[in-house]
Amino acid sequence: MRGWWNYYGAFYRKAMQGLGRYLNRKLARWARCKYKTLRRHKRRSEEWLHKMRKAYPRQFVHWQFLRVKVG
Repeated sequence: MRGWWNYYGAFYRKAMQGLGRYLNRKLARWARCKYKTLRRHKRRSEEWLHKMRKAYPRQFVHWQFLRVKVG
């Protein structure tokens, strides 16, 4: 995955940003399905994902290349 991201990221940076956001949405949806406390709470699942990103920044390749939105 890292090599794929590095190769296509060099040519299609904007597309990779969109793909990274898409992957984050899918991860948040997965967390809502997996954990009862996150079900029916979109914002809470996004906050959970943000905490995971801060705790384990190298867990997924796209987390290393995308900036975190503040606000």
